[in-house]
Amino acid sequence: MVKERNYGVIYDMGVNHQYRRQGIGKKLFDHVKQWFDLRGIKYLELNVLIANQTARNFWLSLGFEPTIELMTFSKYTERDQVFDRSL
Repeated sequence: MVKERNYGVIYDMGVNHQYRRQGIGKKLFDHVKQWFDLRGIKYLELNVLIANQTARNFWLSLGFEPTIELMTFSKYTERDQVFDRSL
């Protein structure tokens, strides 16, 4: 049985390479978490690429846990363009 709950989504968050490992990401997340807390939202979700071990370790260190695995399929090869960049 799935329990209905309010939840927040962190869609995109990052710190420029030259500023990493200085606590900036944690401070940024603390502000994001506070924003959700003020709205009564205690459950957060985000997506992170499996191959991005640095990001995975960051989120794990903040208490996030892997819960699902998103699987994708693409008929495109690396040489194919998915987006029309001429627009």
